[in-house]
Amino acid sequence: MGTPHLVTSTLNFATSQPHSNLCVPWILFVSQQGVVPPPSRRRSSGPLASRFDRVRLPGISAHPFFRRLHPSLAYSVLLFPPPRSSSTPSEPSDASQLMTRTSTTIPASTRKHAWISAWFLLTAPLMIWDAGYCLMRPRSMNGGDLYWFWKPYELYGMVDYVYGVKAYEDGEGFASAAAILNLLETFANIGYLVGTHLSPFDAAPLVGYTGATATLAKTILYSSQEYFCNGCAVGHNTPFNLFAFWIFPNVVWMLFTFSIMWTLGGDLMRDLRRGRALGERKRE
Repeated sequence: MGTPHLVTSTLNFATSQPHSNLCVPWILFVSQQGVVPPPSRRRSSGPLASRFDRVRLPGISAHPFFRRLHPSLAYSVLLFPPPRSSSTPSEPSDASQLMTRTSTTIPASTRKHAWISAWFLLTAPLMIWDAGYCLMRPRSMNGGDLYWFWKPYELYGMVDYVYGVKAYEDGEGFASAAAILNLLETFANIGYLVGTHLSPFDAAPLVGYTGATATLAKTILYSSQEYFCNGCAVGHNTPFNLFAFWIFPNVVWMLFTFSIMWTLGGDLMRDLRRGRALGERKRE
């Protein structure tokens, strides 16, 4: 049954009752010039004057009820809503405001940051190469059968004794332990790339955030060790070599990983706020 027929049937029933005049306060009439209430129910002002939800129903103007009351007007129907408890419109709740702000927010799992993907893509091979050198010693060192693949590390072993022959011969295990963490970080970084670009999954931003956090923590630990041991592994370098081969790479690594944590962490926080707002809206 269409809406006009439904309202017409309702009016037929209402006007056939002994007290059909009780229906009049709930019906207003609309002319082409605007809202025109019945003369006996017209209000000039007041909190209820602006609280009408207009429902235009074509064809209702032909009903005898309207022609009898005011035949000169082309009518449609206004439904008079129940009055509110206060004349002042209620302010939207914090949850409603937050929902409005976050309703169009793109979920973190679908956001793509090109610079983060580029960083993970470029550094993953370097981290695997570095971990391979540490874990394959002495075969990766000068004189080993795999030395050809890690030949540049002979020079770096002279800059940072942690990678040198003496540290390995003395049984220092920090480089090998850091290499294990390198592999875990790389696994997380590749997981972010796969989860963002190849086979999307919701936890991809969290995986990338975890990998960046591990890299930053390891780099801070690695640098702090040199501070507290008074440069025991790199203090022998000239200022230029120290800056070019040790300070600068570590600073770049820390800045990028911190920026990745900030970006992905912000995406995750926005999703958490959005989910909380949705939950509050459902409880309301």
